[in-house]
Amino acid sequence: MLTEMLKKIPYLLNNPGIARYAGSIYWMFLDRGSRILITLVVSGFMLRYLGPVSFGKLSTAKSFVTIFQPIGVFGLDSLLIVYLVRFSRNSHRILASATALRLAGGFVVWCLTLGLCFFVFPDRKDLWPLIAIIGCMPLLQSFETVDSFYQARVNMRPIIIVKQIGFIASNVLRILMSVLGGTLFGFAALVPLEFLLSSSGLYVLAKKDQRVRFRESFSLGNFKMLVSRGWPVMFSGLAATVNLYADQVLLGHFMGDKAVGLYSAAVQLSSTTYYIPWILVPALFPAIINAKKNSLPAYLDRVSALLSMLTWMSVIIAIFTAFTSELIISMLFGQQFSESSGILRLHIWSIVPFFQMIATNYCLVVEGEKRLLLKIAVGAAILNIALNILLIPKFGIYGAIYATIVSYALPSLILPLLSKKSRFLSILCWKAFLLPVRLVGKK
Repeated sequence: MLTEMLKKIPYLLNNPGIARYAGSIYWMFLDRGSRILITLVVSGFMLRYLGPVSFGKLSTAKSFVTIFQPIGVFGLDSLLIVYLVRFSRNSHRILASATALRLAGGFVVWCLTLGLCFFVFPDRKDLWPLIAIIGCMPLLQSFETVDSFYQARVNMRPIIIVKQIGFIASNVLRILMSVLGGTLFGFAALVPLEFLLSSSGLYVLAKKDQRVRFRESFSLGNFKMLVSRGWPVMFSGLAATVNLYADQVLLGHFMGDKAVGLYSAAVQLSSTTYYIPWILVPALFPAIINAKKNSLPAYLDRVSALLSMLTWMSVIIAIFTAFTSELIISMLFGQQFSESSGILRLHIWSIVPFFQMIATNYCLVVEGEKRLLLKIAVGAAILNIALNILLIPKFGIYGAIYATIVSYALPSLILPLLSKKSRFLSILCWKAFLLPVRLVGKK
């Protein structure tokens, strides 16, 4: 078997299609790997300076804004790649219309978060200015559509270079503020600043590309089409962010800023791994779409291979992190966050269903089951909120972790079984855990 695999390596290296996808994935992993390393180093400086209470306030404000971020994205993160691949001749019009939609959505999110924060946090005037500052983040992310344009063409290098500039600049400022002394409002302002720098670079990059023309290419028909096709994905994304961030908002309500700070420190480390499926799945998405066009067996094989890879990648990461959580927390954040090691040891296992959930969500988009995706996401979000309300008063921070793991598992392992159209995805997710057994059986 090993000999046969080695014989295929020259073919794989010389295959133009495989080389393009491999090159794209390489650049995306290079980008994300560097981001993870920089984030870990910068977090060490920032969390030691802020402490659990101040970091808890910043995390609550950011989580609250992020819950509404899918309204600004309007489902275009996954949907746009599909349309740019399928209708490549009309891509400049689709891109211009998508950018206009994201600008409108980002403005709506900013107004919505400003309005709701007075009702959700009536006695937390210290959070209001933080939410107002961070709330403009979705508006400044409008030109992320250019990212999808290059992803559809499997050419990530220029995008990654541009976005790295904004990321590095904002993190240099975080270190300087942590060392020299900065205010909590200053740290909040660095969140939208990163996206302002990145979006400016993406706009310049797009203007240099003759295939991208925003004003001249805007099409009201494409705008309406994206709205009609995107709203189910948008609402499912909104439900997904509730699933991801409601725990931190509710934890702050029941246990205060310090508990949020300790919990968020562990979640920040777990979430560094979330980018793995966010890189792999969109990068391989065009290949899965093309397989769907040509052959159902080939499509199912690719989906199965993707789920198996993501599942065992997450299991290996979880095992390693569980055994080294105390060392990781101590080295990065110091004794102030020592309680976060136990939280990380359990929370890291949430990445296993999360990795699967990202892949199944994209597959449901390929299948055209956006309404089903919405139902699944809403069901998981409702359960997440209910479990957090029930479990946090009883188990404290660990109640939020239990709620997270259960609500992450539902969208990939349980809820798709209820529909004939999506049942195969749940079966493939459960089957992914048996990969070692299948490999041994082949021998």
